[in-house]
Amino acid sequence: MKPSTQLEQKAENILSEIAALGPMRKGSLCRRILKRKNAQGHLRTRGPYWYYSFKKKDRSVSKMIKDSEVEFFKGQIERFRRFQELTVKYVEISQRMADRDAKKCGGKKNSRA
Repeated sequence: MKPSTQLEQKAENILSEIAALGPMRKGSLCRRILKRKNAQGHLRTRGPYWYYSFKKKDRSVSKMIKDSEVEFFKGQIERFRRFQELTVKYVEISQRMADRDAKKCGGKKNSRA
């Protein structure tokens, strides 16, 4: 296999992996324990509760999720992180292909026409 076709094959593999990822979401999950004082002034803890946090218009947004939804959200967040990794790889490969194509069409530097 020629090097040029290897690059195209790698790019093709990345694109098919991206297409197979399915629904995804950015953000993260965290568990929080809430501490509150009751009417008598005693500190009580509640939780732990799961929160899904993400950025929206440069602001951090959090929403409480049910314990039954945690694995569902984790899977979607992992798919988004995989998507990010794959896009970085795809850009690197695309740049190598562009550099290769630029060498093919470029002539001698400083040549006089």
